Amino acid sequence: MKRTLLTIIVLISVIIIGNAQQNDELYYMGHSYYEDANGVQHMVPFAVVKLCEVENPENVLAVRLSEAKGRYIIRNIDVEQEYILKVYAPNVKEQWFKVPRNNGRIKKYNINIDAKLEVPENYNEQTVSSQKFKPYDFNKKTLLEQMILQLPMIEEEDGEFTTLNGGSVKLWLNGGEADMQTYEKIKNFRAKDLVEYMEYFNVSETENPIYDGVLNIMLKVGDRSEKPSWRLVPIKKIEQDK
Repeated sequence: MKRTLLTIIVLISVIIIGNAQQNDELYYMGHSYYEDANGVQHMVPFAVVKLCEVENPENVLAVRLSEAKGRYIIRNIDVEQEYILKVYAPNVKEQWFKVPRNNGRIKKYNINIDAKLEVPENYNEQTVSSQKFKPYDFNKKTLLEQMILQLPMIEEEDGEFTTLNGGSVKLWLNGGEADMQTYEKIKNFRAKDLVEYMEYFNVSETENPIYDGVLNIMLKVGDRSEKPSWRLVPIKKIEQDK
């Protein structure tokens, strides 16, 4: 019990320190979502988000995969320029949006670039197959990283997690993009002390995926990916170049 308590205290410290290291840089943050007939906003995970040049939309400057609650973050970009945002998701066709120049209006932190998607009438949110694994299904001494490597669809190649056929695997912590510095600090703790469950999503089955799989590690502590508590205001949708 003492070891478990100490482990959780260390983990909380790691997460708090990691969050505190964010600086005042300007960056883009958005959510992929759609509205139902009643105006209720629903987040869309596994959306592929591409930030592109206006003059040459085929020139992609950044690519992201939206998180469990639709969020995506794009850093290290000149926010005083105008861009095109291309977004598509499982069973949702590609749509284009205009990212306006900041023009000095926002001084620090995030600039919202939320993308409201048009979805088919019969749109099904549960389109990506997944498998769940709990730490108590493994030896009680199994470490977090050992648990990952004992999953039936994952192996390690050149220090990176891959599928059994060498495909790419994206790592999430608590439903959001993993801070790899945090992961490195917790990977050698016992899984049963830290992990609530792991869930593997087979995104290779979707159209034009940028990863073959996503492994979401849900921890017993720490912030979790959540639906925004505010109503999203989307950026302007534009016509695609033919």
